[in-house]
Amino acid sequence: MAKRYRSVLELAQENSTPEFASQLEQHLQERAVARALFVLRNREKLIQAELAQRMGCPQSRVSKLEHATNKSLRLGDLECFLTSLGYTLELRVMPKANAATEWIQQEGRPMASKCRLTNEHACEASESEGGP
Repeated sequence: MAKRYRSVLELAQENSTPEFASQLEQHLQERAVARALFVLRNREKLIQAELAQRMGCPQSRVSKLEHATNKSLRLGDLECFLTSLGYTLELRVMPKANAATEWIQQEGRPMASKCRLTNEHACEASESEGGP
């Protein structure tokens, strides 16, 4: 019986060169947010054109967001995409793990800041800025 793999990455790690597996892992990490957008849209059983209509943009923009790298995504675009699916975007800022440990020892509690994006005009602003 053929072995079943839980992910493409696991398959690559066991059946390719370490260099290829490392490159694949980096590629997947660089697109983790876009993958999450794709999953959320599919959970709602929407095709890209339906979501684009909700967002007030072309279908190609939804496709670009779902294929973008983490670094190329903008908060306004994420907020528009997510609110069109019925989600709220929260941004959490925390120090790196080792810095957090040091900070806790000094201050006695971790630092975390949460911001809720409630900009009703994020979709329009993002469009006017020449979004993806």
